[in-house]
Amino acid sequence: MPTKYPQEPHIWCPQCRWRPQATDRWICTPGCGASWNTFWTRGLCPVCTHQWEVTQCIACQAVSPHRDWYHWPQPGDAARDSQENVSTTPGS
Repeated sequence: MPTKYPQEPHIWCPQCRWRPQATDRWICTPGCGASWNTFWTRGLCPVCTHQWEVTQCIACQAVSPHRDWYHWPQPGDAARDSQENVSTTPGS
């Protein structure tokens, strides 16, 4: 039986590997000032519909292309993830 892999990407900062949580928020600025989780909409502001091409990491403050935050699972990733200690909170 073939192994099934998640259809959803893993999301983490391409600079420091911090992983955003559902409760994290970004602000549309300069722009309309809306507060939302940018990964729910792939960088599209739900109020003014501005498409953000870059996203700033809450943990390390680095600015990276939004698309670079998405990491699609590959065969063998589950085993590596269980062995790695990836930080999920800023400053840890």
